[in-house]
Amino acid sequence: MHGERASLPKAELLATCRHDGAGGVGAKARWRKSELGARDEAPVEWRGSVTQNEAPMPPDYGMLLADLRGRIAQERVRIVVAANTAMVLLYWDIGQAIRERQQTEGWGTKVIDRLAADLQRAFPDMTGLSSRNLKYMRSFAHAWPDRQLVQQAVAQLPWSHNLILLHAPRVLILSA
Repeated sequence: MHGERASLPKAELLATCRHDGAGGVGAKARWRKSELGARDEAPVEWRGSVTQNEAPMPPDYGMLLADLRGRIAQERVRIVVAANTAMVLLYWDIGQAIRERQQTEGWGTKVIDRLAADLQRAFPDMTGLSSRNLKYMRSFAHAWPDRQLVQQAVAQLPWSHNLILLHAPRVLILSA
């Protein structure tokens, strides 16, 4: 009978676990949102095990679990934001390098196309190194030439939002 719900009345079972939208505690119990009420309810005291084969937990177990889950979720968001910032700064650096070479050495579109192909071969598991995206990186570096500004403000936005901002003036001019 592994994986079955504990033999508690439904109301008590619902009150013993905090629903996270991804399957409850340990993904062993799933409830409809209507059964649980608001998603961000405060966790309640842990009153026992979700399955019959699990040992009973101490009274403060539910609070510890909720605290750890919150910390993990918070760190996951922080990691994604840090990775996004690093990626946008990398894209700015690539765009700036292309801009400088175009100004000093007269690079054209064919060089950017070749650079994109060579980078894609060097990093086959990485997306975002297409010829079109390299040209966006060049435009991005041209639109925001101050790396410090990019690092402090612009890099906090996802790349796709930066592209929207990059093309916003053209959209506004065309629609006016």
